[in-house]
Amino acid sequence: MSLNSRKKRDQGLESNSSSTKDYFDPLHNEILDPRALILDWLHLYSTHEKEALASFLSLILQSCGLSKNLVTLDDLEESDMENLLSKIQEDSKDCDEYPLISKNKGFKNYSSLYHRVYFHLIREAGDKIYDGIMLNFLINWLSSLTFMTMRPIRHTATFGIVNLGNSLLDLLVNEVNDKEKLKVLKQNEAKSGNNQKLEELKEHEIQLDTKIKKLIEMLDSIRKEVIGFRCKDIMPEIRILSSQCISYWAEKYPSKYLNNDTFKCMGMMLYDKSPEVREAVIRLINKICTWEIDPKFIGLIIKLKPRIIAMCYDIENKCCIEAIEACKKLNEIIKFSDEDKDVISRLIWTENEEIRDATCDFIISAVFNDSLPKETMATGFGLDQGKYIDAEKAILLLVNFFIKYSNGQIYLIDPFVKAFWSKTSAIRSWEAMTNLLSLGDSSRPGTAELHNDQKMVIINFLISSLKNLQNLSEQKPKNSMVNLSTILISHLPQLFTYFRANQIISNELAKLTNYLDLSALASKDLKAPFNQLISALTDLHLQSDNIETLMKTGQSLSKFAKEPHPLQKDSRTELTKLTDYCCEELKKEFKKFTLEGEEGVLEVWLKRIEGLISHKDILEELTKERFEDFTYVISQYLSDSINNSGITLSCARILYSWNLWYLHEVVEKTELVDDYIEKRNNIIELFTALVAKADCQFELRKEAFKLLCETIMVISGKNSKGSLVHYEVGEDVWGTIEEYMSEIPIDTENDAKMISNPNATVLNIKNSSDADSTSQLVCIHIARIICTCPSITNSHLPSSFFANFGISTLKTINIIVKHVLNFFKFAENKPESNDNVLFTIMLESLIKCMGNGTDEDINAMKELAKKFVTSIGVGPLKSKQADKFVLFLLDGIKFALNDKENFPILEALSMFIGKNYISQSQMKDLYEKISKDSDKIIEVLKTGENNAETYPLEKFVYLLSKQVGLSRTAPIEPSENDKMVIEKTKKTSKMKTPPKSTAKKSKEKPAQSEKKKTSQEEDKLNKTNKKEEPSSSQRPRRAAKDKAKLISEKKSKKKEDNKKRKERSPIEDEEEPVARTRKAALRRK
Repeated sequence: MSLNSRKKRDQGLESNSSSTKDYFDPLHNEILDPRALILDWLHLYSTHEKEALASFLSLILQSCGLSKNLVTLDDLEESDMENLLSKIQEDSKDCDEYPLISKNKGFKNYSSLYHRVYFHLIREAGDKIYDGIMLNFLINWLSSLTFMTMRPIRHTATFGIVNLGNSLLDLLVNEVNDKEKLKVLKQNEAKSGNNQKLEELKEHEIQLDTKIKKLIEMLDSIRKEVIGFRCKDIMPEIRILSSQCISYWAEKYPSKYLNNDTFKCMGMMLYDKSPEVREAVIRLINKICTWEIDPKFIGLIIKLKPRIIAMCYDIENKCCIEAIEACKKLNEIIKFSDEDKDVISRLIWTENEEIRDATCDFIISAVFNDSLPKETMATGFGLDQGKYIDAEKAILLLVNFFIKYSNGQIYLIDPFVKAFWSKTSAIRSWEAMTNLLSLGDSSRPGTAELHNDQKMVIINFLISSLKNLQNLSEQKPKNSMVNLSTILISHLPQLFTYFRANQIISNELAKLTNYLDLSALASKDLKAPFNQLISALTDLHLQSDNIETLMKTGQSLSKFAKEPHPLQKDSRTELTKLTDYCCEELKKEFKKFTLEGEEGVLEVWLKRIEGLISHKDILEELTKERFEDFTYVISQYLSDSINNSGITLSCARILYSWNLWYLHEVVEKTELVDDYIEKRNNIIELFTALVAKADCQFELRKEAFKLLCETIMVISGKNSKGSLVHYEVGEDVWGTIEEYMSEIPIDTENDAKMISNPNATVLNIKNSSDADSTSQLVCIHIARIICTCPSITNSHLPSSFFANFGISTLKTINIIVKHVLNFFKFAENKPESNDNVLFTIMLESLIKCMGNGTDEDINAMKELAKKFVTSIGVGPLKSKQADKFVLFLLDGIKFALNDKENFPILEALSMFIGKNYISQSQMKDLYEKISKDSDKIIEVLKTGENNAETYPLEKFVYLLSKQVGLSRTAPIEPSENDKMVIEKTKKTSKMKTPPKSTAKKSKEKPAQSEKKKTSQEEDKLNKTNKKEEPSSSQRPRRAAKDKAKLISEKKSKKKEDNKKRKERSPIEDEEEPVARTRKAALRRK
């Protein structure tokens, strides 16, 4: 600004006394830099002090969202501060938008500009800071405004005074540093004997002391009068500012502002609801722990320790990390108890990687006392990672720690190994691990054998290391993968021999062979140990009866035969011998089973075949006769001729793999299509019958459901559409899936991903829960086939899925439901879908959820209504969709009006009002149809002023009238007392109700007789199957087919009823809407 413009401005200020010039207007428009404005303002302050102060006050008020002329220069001269504050209070109003937090374009960077105003004011003011006028004026006004009731004023004033205080503290620290430098200069001048210079330095020191004293007085007033109160403010943004201010002052000038009051505030703010406040305080504690702490403060830190440990489980991840790091440093000052270490150590298995990393550092420091070797991958990541003397001891420390804290959950080893991977070389000391496994062997006399759980953990450490190396793409890890595989191929034959009698350890060793890098066979002569390894796996396959072990041995031998390596030919030969031997033994056992009914040995050989066919195509070795044998076993189980679910389960799994291998073969040999389709259809029928069998053993039925869904996804998915082998899913199949789904209750269990904390109640930590594994399995498989198979997509199964699982708010199930919703939401772009699919499915789901109007049904409908609105969005709907939706609303309303107990269902329906789903004329027709009946019902049921019973109906009609444009009195929400009165009335009326009428019983009799008929038919069917038991050469599958036929007959009957309902005229629908809705809602029941 030029000198002439300044003079003109000064003349204008002299002539204008009634209003205050908005001197900082360029700041709001972001025209000038704050420093330039402050320099001009300081010039104004030196010539026109009162006008300058008035303009700065105008800036403060404008920043609060108030008028710039609310307090004029005349007001400042004539009125006292108390009257002016009252005036501000009267003219202000609470609002959510003010410059400091506004997202408008004009105020995008306002908080940064406003902060720089105070920064440059203190930096450029010079001696004006100490004149006792300027800063006293600003501090008094800002302090007073921080106590206003309006949030915008209080927040902006706190922001201003905090930034002013921080700038003053920076100045104070500079002045104190200058004083320290001055003392050094004084000492030098005293030694040199320059008295004149010494006197000048003493005068300068006196001036510095005066300035420091004034600055401390101002800062103390801010600390006591503002920050001490604002850290308890109801507004989280203000508490965040206060916590950041306390942290900044304590860190910048600890000798003055790290005191008892600071620790008292910190202790209070550690419990703050705002995560930003907690994070600022815990970060300060983290820094304090690295300083040389005054002994008098150690007792105060000990008082904060329980809360700091509890914050390791904070809901905010940043707070958790800071708290764990603080605990690590605190442990070096005051040793933690074992119980405290246990609480923090359990976080090693949390899902967040940063928290795991911080916990790992704590464990190495606090639990292991830095006794683990700390060499990382960057330094000597070679073959001999176990060359250190203490490697075995370090591994045992890790093993014992894992056993202590994991509760035997082996799946937790992967995150454990990842956490320690780059922290210590002990987790990569593979040679030492294999040596530990051979303790107690004759090759190592005088050594004590490890416990089984220790051996299992070490083997899984090796498995996890192989997995981790596979996921890394660098060259060093690749070399290390080869080196580790070399070590294992050399040692595994000996270990298999040593643990031959130990089934559990042999199983774990078999897992290990699946992760070997066979390229290691080219780098070293490992022919002899590799052949020994193949022999060991073959022997284990022929000796074990554990399906998990057999699956792993089969997978390993198949891998050795498939992957290219120098010894691949030998691997293939050995696998072929094993397959031929197993198939021959299976043939013998089937003969014994047919003639003598021997089941025990057959079950073992079926498992061995299952372990092979799951990973290798052995259809040629099995021959077609074995297919007939497998289907015969399942048919016998379905007809209740045998009760062994174990052999039935093995046969079902073998048939599942048979279908996959045969399908792969048919792709190349199209002449086999007819034979494949016949066998495939037979497999589907058997799986469907197993799922439909109500008295089927639980695990077998669950596995059959899984196999059925997996098979359908392959043969009926989008990839198979249009091919010769595509399978169109019929009503009998998806109907069986629908019935099985509706039988599964949604049970909850504790989330296994987080180890339960023994001190959860002490620390107020909640263990998360989720749906149990059975509910998740059913939900996942149904969701996958819905999103995969076009024929399923257009069936009733999706609506049944949403009616059963769509209402659940459990973590896993809710994620799956959202995934399926998104699939249908964007299904318009896919050729097999149309734009009505999602709407139709959701509408049918709502009808099914309506049920009988019980509390459970109503709550389910409310939850699904929310998902409907979220998925469909806002209207208008298409004309046909709108017509369907009107009928649904009309049926739902009349269903609710049929019984006062159903009134709460209107709360769910009210969610659709105002979403513009139907046209205005349709809305008017709907209102006219129900308003008169509703008014009569309200008049009859309403008892005096108590409207607790009729409130849902009154509210629904009121919302409907608003949409139509009619004026209707808004209902008053009933009090809790009114609700309690109605509840008591209901209870007494229930006690007085007579027993159920005989008419109702007579209505139930036909249904019971029908059930008896069906059960008699099934008994007849079973008897005929038992009488006409086939020979070994002719084994019909009549039982399974008849079972499927019975199911399809039931389904076709339901389909005919649905068609009749759809063919009815709209007039008939209006006459009996309640009955029709109930039938639709109870379809699955």
